Amino acid sequence: MLTRNTTGINGKTQRQKLIVQRRIMLVLLTFLSIAAFTFLTKTAIDTFKQNRAEDILASAHQEANQILSEAEVNATNVKQVATKDANEESANITKTAEVKADTITKTAEVKAESITQTAEVKADKIVDNAINTKIDEVQTLLAITEAEAGNQSVKGKAAVASTIKNRVKSDKFNADTIKEVVYAPGQFDPVSNGTIETVKPSPDTLKAVMIALEGTDYSNGALYFYNPTISRGGNASWFNSLKTTTVIGDHVFKK
Repeated sequence: MLTRNTTGINGKTQRQKLIVQRRIMLVLLTFLSIAAFTFLTKTAIDTFKQNRAEDILASAHQEANQILSEAEVNATNVKQVATKDANEESANITKTAEVKADTITKTAEVKAESITQTAEVKADKIVDNAINTKIDEVQTLLAITEAEAGNQSVKGKAAVASTIKNRVKSDKFNADTIKEVVYAPGQFDPVSNGTIETVKPSPDTLKAVMIALEGTDYSNGALYFYNPTISRGGNASWFNSLKTTTVIGDHVFKK
């Protein structure tokens, strides 16, 4: 009669259960390991991505700040250059305007001076022509020149004649002709003592008067003349207060 070995069967069943349990545990451990590895890997990747994103963002901010700084520097440089150019252009325009204004002013002054000189020359010619066309005016000039400077050189006589002529042109004397100048009260001693009516002009006196009438003025614009060896008292003091234009022979010429 055969009998079952229950003890052997039970032992075998227990071993199988243990194997199954170990396999289940191994599967669970493998799953948990894979899950943990996956979680850690995802966490690491997310951390890396976040750090990378922060680095990229920081780098972008830095680059943007650098670009902004360079742009501000460039803008400042452009502004400075533009301001400098504008100032230089303004200065050039001002200088050009000043030069043009000076040129215009100088041109106007030259023209005005030229016009004035031309007018004076014309006026002198008109007066000279008026004098030269009146025989009695010339005769009066000859007589007073002979009476005042008969013993002087031709140049000295011409200077006296020019002084008479200058008085006709001057506004200081209420006279428009040689006769009015010569015969004005208290001006010339030969008129006061009557010498002017008796003198006879010499050829040198005629030559001197013609020199004066032709425009040569040896008196240098004088309006007065006197002989310091003859004039005394108040007349001498008054003559000395005037400006001397020249001295010829015995006469000192003044204006």
